[in-house]
Order: sequence, then structure tokens, then C-alpha cells
Amino acid sequence: MGLWASARSRTGGELVELAGQLTGVDACEVLRRGDGRLRRTELLQPLMTAVCLAIHELLLARGITARWVAGHSLGELAAWSAAGGLTARDAVVLAAHRGRAMATEASIRPGAMLALTRCTEAEVGSALAVGRSRGIVVLAAHNAPDEWVVSGERSALRAVAATFRSTWVPTAGAWHSPLMDGAVTGVSRFIAGLVPRPMRAVLVSGHHGRAVGDDEIGAALAAQLTAPVQWASCIATLVEQGMTHAITVGPGKVLRSLVRKNAAGVRVLGTESAADLERTVEALTS
Repeated sequence: MGLWASARSRTGGELVELAGQLTGVDACEVLRRGDGRLRRTELLQPLMTAVCLAIHELLLARGITARWVAGHSLGELAAWSAAGGLTARDAVVLAAHRGRAMATEASIRPGAMLALTRCTEAEVGSALAVGRSRGIVVLAAHNAPDEWVVSGERSALRAVAATFRSTWVPTAGAWHSPLMDGAVTGVSRFIAGLVPRPMRAVLVSGHHGRAVGDDEIGAALAAQLTAPVQWASCIATLVEQGMTHAITVGPGKVLRSLVRKNAAGVRVLGTESAADLERTVEALTS
């Protein structure tokens, strides 16, 4: 996905190259090989942001602009840029800083994440109570009506996994949990040093699932490091605003699936491949 997107957009290619410079790797080689280095969050975060913004550049070149944007966790950085509130370059640099800060905390306070499927809110509460008898565990994301993610110490998560229907999430740390407390101050200071611009599109924050203003997004991005992603609420807000089409930008079909689960009547369009992009443009311009 990153290779074809960066090859078709000069700006996108420069963003991918920047991600590599910030992390000390040949970004195109990493994308081509798709090797284990992509599991390193300090590399994955700036590279993912660069690829998403490369695709955004391709959409803009075809006359496709968004009225509302949202991003799941890391995706909120690219969404902020897509809304016009941050340059694409600053978004990639911020992603690199965020990735390093989170990787550092994960090495100091290791943890993991666990997805709970087909669970009610009450059952999630019971799962957290079971886990907290063994250690730190908190809600990390509410992705769809019956899909939740919890995050924390492995001892606590193992207790949850032994009792509730669940799947381990392949992450390098306990994202969106108190184990990331040490990353908040540094990321907050970095965001404060950026030069934001007025947003042209409305950004719905995953921190609470509501639209945020230009003066609120920085604090929301810092807070999300230790708070749950309210993705179901984000999509509910977009549906309330009359969303009929949604374009997902990112690898894999997970995000596309989560939008569909939350908004059955919305047409969800993808950008995972060049063919996907063409179908999306055709659907929106025909």
C-alpha cells in the first residue's frame, strides 16, 4: 500500500522518505520487505502516518475532499492534517515523537492488549473486575457495539483471557492505559511547540467521540495516550451529521469493517490498493 501510494505522489514519497530519516531506516525497503521491523511502534507510527497522508494527497489530486474526518488512535494525527490543522510534515514528525515516547514507556512498563468480542458493556465491566484482581487493566477502546479492547499488565490480561471470549492484539505495549503515563508530558510539550492552522474540515476526536475545535485537538491527542478510543461514538456522531459515504485510509480491512459495524447504512469506500482508490473516486464522482 505504501509503495504504490508514495510512487504516485511526489509529496507522499517525500513523507515516506521523511519517516525513514526520522527512524534511521530505508522506508521503501521496509515497506517492500514487510518485515518484523514494522512491529516496532517507533517505526510503524511515522511510517503509517506518512502512507495515510500520501493517499490523502492522491485523493486531493482527484478532487476528493472530506467534510468530516476521524482517526482511530494513531490515525487521529493524519486526520488532523487531513482536516488542514497541521502540515503533513509536522504530522509525520509528531508521529515519530509519539512512537518513540510510547516505545520507551513500553520498555519500562511492559504490557499488552486483549480484544473482547460479542460482549455487552456489563460483561466488559465484569472482565475488568476479574483482571484488576491480578494487576492493572483498563478499557482501551470501544470499537463497535459488541467489540471492546482492554489494555494493561499481562498478568491481569491473562486472567481476563481465561474467563472471557477474547483475542490477543499484536501490539508492542499497553496502549491507551496508565502504563503510558510517562509519555504524556513529552508528547504534550511537543504538540504545544507545533504551529497549528485553522481546520477546514470538522475533526471528531476519538477521545470522547465529539467534534473538537482548533484549540482542543492538541489536548485531546495527548490525553488519548492513556484514555480509551471511543470509536463507536465517533461513528455515531458522523451518522448523526448525515454521513452517507466514508473513505477509510489505512492498510487492511479492519477499519472498513468497524465503520460498517457501526453504520450499516453508510457506503464504506477503501483505498488499500490502486484499484480501490479508482473505485472510490468513481463512486464519488460519477
